[in-house]
Amino acid sequence: TREPTITQAELTRAMKEFAEPAMSDLITIKAGPKQIQFGPARSLPQILSMKAVDGRLVDVYDKKAIDTLLDGVFDGVMAVKADGKEHQVGPDDVAQAMKTALAGKTPAERTVTIDLTGEG
Repeated sequence: TREPTITQAELTRAMKEFAEPAMSDLITIKAGPKQIQFGPARSLPQILSMKAVDGRLVDVYDKKAIDTLLDGVFDGVMAVKADGKEHQVGPDDVAQAMKTALAGKTPAERTVTIDLTGEG
């Protein structure tokens, strides 16, 4: 099997639209009364990568790394899923919030609060 080929234009797009904003500053993820920051110096490189899908580079989040870095910060913080069931805020919720935060240009845009109500 061949490795998928990525054009220079796609590489440039991915850098400009994702990688550069993502690594530009800290992001803050909040849930209930707690929050955690992830930064470009240490934590984000452990979490973020990109992979080729149909000729495009897409962002990938290492949920195990997120879980390790969370170190229980959201233990006891419960969220309601779309199906109405409660679950503890975890790596999936954080990864989803990170997608929005990483695209932000200002500290306010780089702070995302996880919705705990299930109403999005």
